[in-house]
Amino acid sequence: MSKDPLAFRDYVRASSGELSAAQGVYVDTRSGWFSDRTAHYLAAGRPAVVQDTGLRGELAPGRGLVTFKTLEGAIDALTGIASDYDAHRAAAREFAERHLDSDRVLANVLDQLGIK
Repeated sequence: MSKDPLAFRDYVRASSGELSAAQGVYVDTRSGWFSDRTAHYLAAGRPAVVQDTGLRGELAPGRGLVTFKTLEGAIDALTGIASDYDAHRAAAREFAERHLDSDRVLANVLDQLGIK
């Protein structure tokens, strides 16, 4: 939590990445949920290691966004990122540009609503 959005931005940019567990309901329902905080990390080109909530298809995790189911899986994910950090940073940013960019997301929503 931050009182100032610029301070939060600076905090994320100064971070190496994110490690986060999800609430049980998101894990249990396999909803594919991830947090807006994770989106901030990805957009800043910082890898995210998050608990598996069922992301799949075009949003399937891989480089940059890595999921885990167990403590050992989290450790393996962190080790993998550390061994190829620059590639994971680039992949994190590319994921955000491809899937989270507001122009793309809003255009898709408007298109689905039939609004041009």
